[in-house]
Amino acid sequence: MDWKALRRQRINRQIEAVQAKIDLLSGKTVADVKALAAGFESPDFPKIGVPEDSWTGAPEPLDESSFGRNPDATTFNYCGWCKYAQPMLSRCNYGIESYCGLMPEEHRRMAHFNTPCELISGNQKLMDACVAHLKDELDKLENKKRELERI
Repeated sequence: MDWKALRRQRINRQIEAVQAKIDLLSGKTVADVKALAAGFESPDFPKIGVPEDSWTGAPEPLDESSFGRNPDATTFNYCGWCKYAQPMLSRCNYGIESYCGLMPEEHRRMAHFNTPCELISGNQKLMDACVAHLKDELDKLENKKRELERI
């Protein structure tokens, strides 16, 4: 397979991923996202500290249930194991520090593994800003795809 075909595949996967996010949030309210969150874990974090093997010194969950929690388990509840978190610092199955991959840059902030979801504590204006951001992202990817097809 040549570089052009590989690049086309990559862009198509990115387009599909962004479209799925748009489909998820488009026309939804904060209450709708809260209802989605109810289908995921909303755990307590009874023990938080700096693990002995930490090279960053960042606090992490030290409780047994957090060690075995699956990725995506806390989607729309807590950032650490959220499907839409973009980890900047991570450990195996969770993000120690992340930002939300659904939010536009002007709303993004670094969040810790136990930061409650900003979408479900936000307002409709934030939800609409997320959808608009994702649509812009989709347009940029579709433009890249068209440029690649012209080459």
